[in-house]
Amino acid sequence: MGQSTFSGSIRSLGGLYTQGPNAIATISAVNTVLDLSYAGKLIRITNPNATITLPATNNSADSPYSGPGPDPNTLNNMGVTFNFMMDVAAVAAALVTSGVDHFVGAATVQGTTTAAFAANPASATFLTLNGSTTGGLIGSLITVQAVPGARWLVKDALLLGSGAVATPFV
Repeated sequence: MGQSTFSGSIRSLGGLYTQGPNAIATISAVNTVLDLSYAGKLIRITNPNATITLPATNNSADSPYSGPGPDPNTLNNMGVTFNFMMDVAAVAAALVTSGVDHFVGAATVQGTTTAAFAANPASATFLTLNGSTTGGLIGSLITVQAVPGARWLVKDALLLGSGAVATPFV
């Protein structure tokens, strides 16, 4: 099925859901640079050493020649969401920003202790998973969303680990 573009709110009284083989993507490579084809899907990480680079955030305005209404071909990716699930115990896995962007928000790491760690919005460009103190065991979940200010908001992040937990943000 192709991509549909709407220029306004969508209301469903019966709910919206995603299902089928295209609702889930798998990343098994060591290095992956995400593009928008992964947006909104559950992304299974099956490589314990995967490094996944998020696309650069883009808060640009629509072209003045695009009208009427919003440009369906806009490069603006504000609000784009990526949902990650560890499907293998991490050894040295990471989510990485483009280098210009930073992480904001927080992640809860659960091991023999449990703590929530806030990303430093001035410097956090890596979210690391080691399968132990920073989490990343099978079932760990992370959702990130592009927000204005060259930032990726970390939300709904539950990182399963072992031992005394530590911040996953670098």
